[in-house]
Amino acid sequence: CALPISGTTHQMCLADAALAIQANTTLKATETGTWTSTFTGTTANQSYSPSSTGVETITWEISTTVTGCTNAQKSIAITTLDVPDVTGIVATLADGCEGTDVAASVPTIPDASSYSWLNEVGSVIKSQSGQSATLTLVADDVTTTASVEVVGTNICGASTPVVASNTIDLEDRKSTRLNSSHI
Repeated sequence: CALPISGTTHQMCLADAALAIQANTTLKATETGTWTSTFTGTTANQSYSPSSTGVETITWEISTTVTGCTNAQKSIAITTLDVPDVTGIVATLADGCEGTDVAASVPTIPDASSYSWLNEVGSVIKSQSGQSATLTLVADDVTTTASVEVVGTNICGASTPVVASNTIDLEDRKSTRLNSSHI
């Protein structure tokens, strides 16, 4: 699908096929059109294939040879994204006792526009908002560790999960068992 230069911004993914860009202009005999960007040319239709993430501004300029007339131009900023990368990202899960609510958080995941928190073991997500979540710690005779996953997402997809885990403090359970066995 071709992108006519009618807006001022556009997002695409690094893995996308080349983006066809159209100047949406019919040139008169006294005009010439020129692209300024990583590609150059004088035809109204071009193909854009980014080699890295980032923002690139592409401009189509119409020059005229008619005296008294001014040149015209239209630009568009194309933001190229990739799937969010979690390399080096460490999520945290606060310490807590069984049955208590604790906080989990993750630093900014590059290129992520939203975050999704998923239950693993030993916890139930109570609430989540962006880079943080509140969990209730739940233990049984087998599970004494709580963990939760978070993924960053954008138009290109979801990151691999980042896992945060911590040991659930069972002190309250031990004291309850001791008290009830001495009755």
